[in-house]
Amino acid sequence: MELALARVKGRHGQGHRRLRDALDAHAKHGAVLVRSWLEERFLDLVLDAGLPRPRLNAPAAGFEVDALWPDERVVVELDGWTDHKERAAAARDRDKTNLLQVAGYMVLRFLHGDLVRQPDDVATAIRAALAQSTSTVSSCE
Repeated sequence: MELALARVKGRHGQGHRRLRDALDAHAKHGAVLVRSWLEERFLDLVLDAGLPRPRLNAPAAGFEVDALWPDERVVVELDGWTDHKERAAAARDRDKTNLLQVAGYMVLRFLHGDLVRQPDDVATAIRAALAQSTSTVSSCE
């Protein structure tokens, strides 16, 4: 890490700070592997909104979910057109959502268009879900 920082030290621009931020994030969260540009766009939206970083492609209740905040039990599923244009996919998504909710997860689903045209609404919904989940957990303790 220090060798990488030494290579950009003294250079003009924001490279040093960006590299430091990237290395700090890697040290804290490990490698974040996104499987699609939709997941990458979602992660950018979450971080730009100042929301906590979710786990991507994480296990929850026997499923792999697109994004997970495990302590708050909040799941986000991203529905891109290529994987969700058939009825069978919609039925699988509905069943998955139902089973996750029965297992105690709050599930939010967003389309590509939501991320592109309404990023503030997406961030607001996630923030509310995380806050609601946190307040529910603390009131039960």
